[in-house]
Amino acid sequence: MRLSPASIAFTLASLTILATGADGDQNATAFRMIKFALFVSIAAGALAASAQDRPSSVCTFDGIGARPDVAEVAAERADAYFGCAAAASCLSGAVAAGDPVLVYNKKGDWTCGYVTAQDGGGAGWIRSKDIRLVEVDPNPLLTAWAGTWAGGQARVAIALSQEQGQLDLSGQAVWHGAGDVTHTGDLAGHALPSGNRLHYADGSKVDSCTIDLTLAGKFIIADDNGHCGGMNVRFAGVWRRGGQ
Repeated sequence: MRLSPASIAFTLASLTILATGADGDQNATAFRMIKFALFVSIAAGALAASAQDRPSSVCTFDGIGARPDVAEVAAERADAYFGCAAAASCLSGAVAAGDPVLVYNKKGDWTCGYVTAQDGGGAGWIRSKDIRLVEVDPNPLLTAWAGTWAGGQARVAIALSQEQGQLDLSGQAVWHGAGDVTHTGDLAGHALPSGNRLHYADGSKVDSCTIDLTLAGKFIIADDNGHCGGMNVRFAGVWRRGGQ
């Protein structure tokens, strides 16, 4: 049972009156014991409310290739929660207006998705009221792809190609390991988009680099096959125009 502040105040006031009766010492002792019990109850209630204010289950990451809905943070500032095996285990991280969220599923007031901030991203929970879906044009103009895009390890330039209806892509992804260890991957070629999707392949071999792009408003959702450079190098992620 959760007591309201008014109920608690009334109870304490009544106990204070009782404590001043004929058996003052005995009543005062009882009063102190009950006050302590009320304090413990209030503290437990506060902890329970705090726990309920966070998700209590893991956000399952289905992978960028699952083509989730694309949203962005609508609030000026919001919190995302990661590693929530239980509410108490959640790690929080701040996200800002315009940060992208790849939506996978919803649970109550929460949305599970791949949350991307300026300093990285990962699978986590964010309050559904703090995000809005991004309007996606299924058949954008070719010029909508053009520009410099960056996200995660990658930075890629897309330009109109001399080949009719195609786009030229060039860029690099870099992975930084311990110490001075650095692995890179390069991207250079052209591809023909189909609607708001584009498939790039650097050759026809089984281990050739392939990258799939989806243009979603001001974002590009990128997924690759892990063969586009050195160890741990990935072009996958959410790209923003101009590397914002």
